[in-house]
Amino acid sequence: MQEEVSQKSRQLAALYERYRSRRAEAGDLAASFQAEREDLLADTRSLSQAIKLKALVIDSYIPQHYQDLITSLCEWREYEETWAIAHVNVAGALFQSAHWPVVLGVVLGVCCVCTACPPYGCMRA
Repeated sequence: MQEEVSQKSRQLAALYERYRSRRAEAGDLAASFQAEREDLLADTRSLSQAIKLKALVIDSYIPQHYQDLITSLCEWREYEETWAIAHVNVAGALFQSAHWPVVLGVVLGVCCVCTACPPYGCMRA
């Protein structure tokens, strides 16, 4: 009988030790999940702030009817996970950066964008 009580006490001590280690492991996991949750929340807040800034800039500088037009030309490309705009190669900043000197020259009536050119004649030529 005494031997049986001793054996049960050892088993109980072993089980209690396993219980304590599992409980500590669960606490560590909970702390890890909480830290990850806080990181995700910080990322969400940062992204939300960036989106609100971009929306403010867009709403402040682009009229609503142009926003609607651009939105109607957008399509989501699932395989690339990006938005695409139809005919973007001839619109906006891409077009202006490549062709702006020519467009400006036509508007000003000069052959280039230097200030020395009189209308329809370049002093550099």
